Formats: sequence, structure tokens, C-alpha cells
Amino acid sequence: MQPLASGLRGISVPAGQGLILLCDVLLIALVFANIHRVRDRRLQVSLALMIFSLVYTMTIPNFPPAGLIGGGRKSYLVLVALAVGAMVGEDRRRLIHLSVIAAGAVVAAYAIKQHFFFGAFDTNILATQTADKYTNLYKGEQRAFSLLSSGFHVGMVCLVLIAYSLFTRILGRASSLGLLTLALIALYFTFTRTCLIIALVMIAYRICRTLRVPVVIAASALAIIYSSLVVVAPDQVPNPFTAVSDDTRFTGRSVSYVDAAQDWGVAPLRLVTGFGVGSAGSAQGDLFDGPAHIEPHNIFLKYVFEMGVALGLPFLLLIGGLIASAIRSAKQDGERDFVAMITLAVVVSGLSITVVEAWPANVYLFLIIGLYLGPRIAAVAGANQTEVNEQVTAMIAANASRS
Repeated sequence: MQPLASGLRGISVPAGQGLILLCDVLLIALVFANIHRVRDRRLQVSLALMIFSLVYTMTIPNFPPAGLIGGGRKSYLVLVALAVGAMVGEDRRRLIHLSVIAAGAVVAAYAIKQHFFFGAFDTNILATQTADKYTNLYKGEQRAFSLLSSGFHVGMVCLVLIAYSLFTRILGRASSLGLLTLALIALYFTFTRTCLIIALVMIAYRICRTLRVPVVIAASALAIIYSSLVVVAPDQVPNPFTAVSDDTRFTGRSVSYVDAAQDWGVAPLRLVTGFGVGSAGSAQGDLFDGPAHIEPHNIFLKYVFEMGVALGLPFLLLIGGLIASAIRSAKQDGERDFVAMITLAVVVSGLSITVVEAWPANVYLFLIIGLYLGPRIAAVAGANQTEVNEQVTAMIAANASRS
């Protein structure tokens, strides 16, 4: 539904934005209507930190309400998706997986069409975007953004499809191969280098698993081959050792850290308490006149800047712990690799792309992780209940022996 809601902006901007909002509201309502089913303490505390941070932001002087609303969506929709995934029953998980695959396939297929045939409908969608030219263009060529807000959003959706095709058995071999081909072609037309690198890592890892080659040996071989190419063809192959000073993915992002440091220098207390939800929301700078705002390009900087060290670091640690639990609870026959690759996409892209804001890919990524968190929560709850039953049985037996 999300891609169609986003694409509706090409026909009517108010209708499209209204349907996007409805999708988000339904997701949030689903969590709070079933809040009693949230049993994991870490998930409970994370939701509490989210609510406290939103309330605290309301007390910040001159903080724009629009910045809070948009910022809350950009910062915490992933947590809501994670909670929804954890609530899904085992009998419905396959349906969720198939729904994500279907939605992603629509996005990928339209991205390919858009590269070759860019029509008035696509121009209308492009006109509704708040992103700058860098987001929409790569070396003067239009990125394929499909029905979404940018090529980066499409790139993340394609990574989800690649992970499904390589590391799950939800689809047959032929369907998985077709899905992989579709996703790789669409990903290429987005011209998102970070996503392309992650996709190559996924494929290389899949090959290593298939051939049973140790990952350390494979990684070392790839490093040697790549270093040799840098020496032989320095004009064609980027040098990783000079990328920090030459590559715009690094030089362009460093501005965010400088801006954050300057804002903390002016208001040191905000390093602890944060500048408020939305103050590090991408493409929201126009909403902030007096209060501080940065374009983070990094999910870790984003949460620390918005929530402060006091709340931001515990929040990140809690989310990290939940993701680690999801990986451990996944079965070892491929599922664990699948969740690990989804996590890889989140963490690596999160260092240069604010992936938690890349709607609807952000929802898909964390919904998937939540699906594998659910069995662990259920197992813990079951173990606790078993322990209680054993204690009750022991008490009954003790009373019977006394009598």
C-alpha cells in the first residue's frame, strides 16, 4: 500500500500525502491498540523513551510544531515497525514476507520503467520532493526514484529484495533468481553507490556460503584484488585510502559533524538533553528558524543530536540489543544470514544515509527484524510461564506433604 500511496502524489499531492499519513497512523494505532502484547522489556523501555522525547520536545522554546510532527515520523516510525513485527503471529509471518516482496517488486519494476520512459506522472512526483539536486541527480543523470521520494529509498527497497532472493526460501529458485535480477537492475539505475556496495557484499557472502569458503579468506582475497586494481587503474577505481578526503560521500557528510559540534558549543547542555525530535530530520531545515537543525546523514548522529546523550545512547543500545536478539532467534538454515544481511543494510547505509527516514524501506527493514524478534519474545514468555507453573506445582506438593 505504501508505494501506491507515495505514487498517488503524481496525480494529487494532497491525496497522496493524506494516504501516506493514513498508512503511518494505522501502523502507530496498531501498536498502541495492542500495547499489552509488548512483552520485551527493552521494547517497552524504547517506546517509553520515544514518548518521553516527544513530550520533552514540546517544552523546547520556539520549536516548530511541523518539525516535531515530521521529525517524530522520521525518527520513530522504525521503532513502531519493529514493535508491529514482534506482535505478528507465526501463522501470519509468511503473508507479511510476501507482502513486502510484492510491494518491493512494484517499486523496482517501476524504477526500471522510469529510467527508460520518464513521463509527466514522474515529473509530478519529482516536483513534490523536498530533496535537493544531489539527491535527484548523479553526474547530471536522473536517478530512478520510482514511486518514492528518492533513489536512496528505492536502493534500500532493492537491498531488501536482494536479501530475500539470496537468503530465504520463501520463493522458488526461479522466482528468487527473477527477483534478484529485477532488484539489481533497478538498484543500478538509482546510482546509489552505498547501496550498490552493500548489494555486492551480500552476493559475495552468498557465494562464500555456497562454496563454503571462509569469509576471512574471501575478504582478504577481495581486498588484494581491489588494491591491485587501484594501482593498475587509479582513474577508474576509487582509492579507499583517499576516499575520506576526496569522495563526496565523506566530504559532503562531514559538514553535519561540524554543524553539530558548533551547535553543541553554543548550547553545551543540549549535548545531554538533545535539541528535540526533528532537529536532525532530513529536508526539514526550512522549518527551523531559531532552533538548531542539522542534516545528519548518519543515524547515530541523528539520535544523539535529537535526544541527547542521556536518552540517545540508551535508545541506540536498546535497539541494537533487540536486533541482536532477532538474529539469535532466527533459525540457522539461512534465516540467520537473512536477518544479518538486513542488519548490515541498516548499519552500513546508516553511516552515510539516514536510512531510518527512507520510507517505506525503513518500515520494511524493521518490520522484518521484528518478525524474528517475535519468536524470541514468545519463547521467553513461555519459559517464564513454565517456571511459574513449576513453582506452583512445588508449592502444592509441599502443602500436600505437610498435611
